[in-house]
Amino acid sequence: MHGDNILKPLQSNGRGQREISFYEHVKHNGDDDPLTSFLPKYHGVVERNDSLFLVLENLLFGMENPCILDLKMGRHSDPYASHEKQMREMRKYPLQKDIGFRITGMRVHRVDGLAPLNIGKELFRCATARENIPHALTLFFFDGQRMRYDLINQTIQQLQEIQKILMNCPKWEMY
Repeated sequence: MHGDNILKPLQSNGRGQREISFYEHVKHNGDDDPLTSFLPKYHGVVERNDSLFLVLENLLFGMENPCILDLKMGRHSDPYASHEKQMREMRKYPLQKDIGFRITGMRVHRVDGLAPLNIGKELFRCATARENIPHALTLFFFDGQRMRYDLINQTIQQLQEIQKILMNCPKWEMY
């Protein structure tokens, strides 16, 4: 953490440079870019201890008990990755090719005072059956007292809007 920003390590093998190019493009277009409202503000790159980091707005800053769902959209992982890496990813998340996303983790705070629920990517790698996806999403949208259908609908609308933007933007590809 760096104040109300986070430092995200720059990825290797060209992925980090593609991510910088993406954020630079969106920043250059400002509010004219339709993705702006879905992204953290980008503040450049810094070097710390011989490593490079993206400086991004901390979207959780000021929240007491945020619930977080790490959802990767797309049917493939990095298309620029080696064939071996792509095959490893497909074996880890076999449903991704069929359903168009994968869940890699979540943290859920309950209003009933129970301890937060933390589920890491290891469990979701095991969730290879299509029937497990609704259960995983139920874990996220149940607040300990009721199912948050209002948030489900809001999330679906936002994901559909992102998909529409990406489908209509020739510069960005969704894999």
